[in-house]
Amino acid sequence: MPATVAYVCQGGCGKFTEDVSELTELGMVNKKLYCDECAVVVGSYLEMRDALHTDLATRWSNGLASLQVDFLKRVKNLPDGG
Repeated sequence: MPATVAYVCQGGCGKFTEDVSELTELGMVNKKLYCDECAVVVGSYLEMRDALHTDLATRWSNGLASLQVDFLKRVKNLPDGG
């Protein structure tokens, strides 16, 4: 009798299936499999995390540019691209 493989949702809900195509793989580096219900929640989390990252990167870039302008009034050249 062949062994049966069950794929478990890694969202913690405990759902499982024998057909891996019923699960959604999410994640950039550490990819995990999620059932439909958990995939919606995890997908929302990933979108919000990416938006936060974009916002912080933009704020950092703008802040650095402002800082460089202020210091370039005092010296002609700054290290690291200033």
